[in-house]
Amino acid sequence: MGQQPGSSQLDSAMEWVVLTMGSRPVELRRAADSLVPHAVTIVANGEQVDRGAAATTVVELPVNVGVPGGRHAGLAAGSAPLVGFLDD
Repeated sequence: MGQQPGSSQLDSAMEWVVLTMGSRPVELRRAADSLVPHAVTIVANGEQVDRGAAATTVVELPVNVGVPGGRHAGLAAGSAPLVGFLDD
């Protein structure tokens, strides 16, 4: 199966924010890896994370600010016109 027409433009116009509390490193890695080739920002909500996941950017928040706060932090770290959100 070939590449969808226009998908390379979508790849560069979209990024993903993945929220994690750091308690599921295997699931986090799978989630981040599944989003390639898009830019991926991992937001560690009050925890440190495995930096081996396919992340373009990692935002480590010193305290858990909840889902809305984590999403806002991830959104502020990026610049794409389209953003998707995923929790690990």
